[in-house]
Amino acid sequence: MKLNVKHTIVKVNEKDLEIEDDKFELSIKVLTYKENLEIMDEFDIKSEKTSEQELMDYAKSIFVNTVISWKGIEDGEGKDLECNNKNKAAIFDFNPAFAEKVISNASKKVTDTKKK
Repeated sequence: MKLNVKHTIVKVNEKDLEIEDDKFELSIKVLTYKENLEIMDEFDIKSEKTSEQELMDYAKSIFVNTVISWKGIEDGEGKDLECNNKNKAAIFDFNPAFAEKVISNASKKVTDTKKK
């Protein structure tokens, strides 16, 4: 049996997210099971007493750790925004629904690919 030890990279763009009037693309690294567990442990997500803030912090960490690059993401002045952890966290804080759609769409693409 040959194991795939490379990360799966998925592209998500404005069409995937059904966003009109913008052109962008994000490259998403699909986390391994172990990587996901490490993040869950960091925020104690397995507990039934997980607070809403811990869940948001967990979701932000997933977004920050999976987005590896982007094109067409700009600041308020129309300048290209550098893809770094600070800016990824700022995007999450500004629009967590967008971040969740990006990750959900990437997960769906991986699932759809594995079904083929």
